[in-house]
Amino acid sequence: MAEVTMRDVAKAAGVSEATVSYVVNGHTHRVSAKTRERVLAAIAALRYTPNTIARSLASQTTWTIGLVVSDVVRTPYTSAIKGVERVAVRCGYQVILCNADDNSARLAQASAVLAAKRVDGAVFALSSRQDEDLPINQLVEMNIPVVVINRRPKEPTIPCFLIDNASGTYQLTKQLIALGHRRIACIHLPAAGTRATTAAIERLAGYKQALLDHGLAVNPDWCRTGAPGEEMGDNIGFQHAVSLLRQPARPTAFVCCNDYLAFGVIRACTALGLRVPADVSVVGHDNTSASRYFHPKLTTAEQPMLAAGEQATHMLVELMRQKTGRPLKEGGAHPYQAQSSEGSDETARVSVVVEPQEKDVYRLPCELVMRESIGPYKE
Repeated sequence: MAEVTMRDVAKAAGVSEATVSYVVNGHTHRVSAKTRERVLAAIAALRYTPNTIARSLASQTTWTIGLVVSDVVRTPYTSAIKGVERVAVRCGYQVILCNADDNSARLAQASAVLAAKRVDGAVFALSSRQDEDLPINQLVEMNIPVVVINRRPKEPTIPCFLIDNASGTYQLTKQLIALGHRRIACIHLPAAGTRATTAAIERLAGYKQALLDHGLAVNPDWCRTGAPGEEMGDNIGFQHAVSLLRQPARPTAFVCCNDYLAFGVIRACTALGLRVPADVSVVGHDNTSASRYFHPKLTTAEQPMLAAGEQATHMLVELMRQKTGRPLKEGGAHPYQAQSSEGSDETARVSVVVEPQEKDVYRLPCELVMRESIGPYKE
């Protein structure tokens, strides 16, 4: 049986080969929905398979984008994956996903794999650890564009999209103050030493700044160090909350720097016969999937990782187009302007342009998710 070609598909669909190419390469904005359906029907009927090797040789591209994430199962990164893939597919690229598992060796290995596969570009969505270099030298030497999410690379020419974590805890603390709370404790993530992350430092700073801006003193004894992770965070949150709630002048509210710490605090309140939010208000951070099902449903802050994934990929696509000599998008739109997916039931919460505070560094603020775990202060 003779190999089915793009010309055969074009003839069966009654369109040009260029139109078939647009559909195959994902450039569907150039083709009407009706024509696209006709082309796809012809592809299915003829069982046409695009020759990706030939495409790569002809265009000097592999039509692939590498994506390395710290942990594929954790909520912020699943959102980033969705954002990257959504834009990549719409622009005709396939995504090669690598899980670094928050491990330096795995991260270096993933970067080497992407270089070996000669991806057209790469996105790194990582934890904000401060003790770890980003192993992208080989990609940079091969002139492969790279964009980073959630970590500032040492190379000043590498664009990065950072989450403004301080904005989340600042807004949460401000909300508690507005409800009349003055004795507000904070259970934070490690903000010093080898386990410290930029996110942890910023979240603790946001809590403290909100207190100071409203004329409230920071009580060092009410700032307790928790731990990341589900089981460990829940257990340490429980232990710290029991200790603090047994004090004569106990806190009336808790700012927890991740949701699992907050779950532990709520369990402690229940164990001590205190009601949330009638007696104690509790907030978390990250808007994990469990936060909406916990009782009471948790007020929290959400990292805009979906938007970061979309915006980072829009920028990467433009960098790849510039590298190959293709013009920027018509109208000269800034590459970090995220576009919502038409017809999608979920769009990025942060879709506005985030003006860079310095060249190639963009910050996206967190957003409050108001639920049932906070209430007004009562004597």
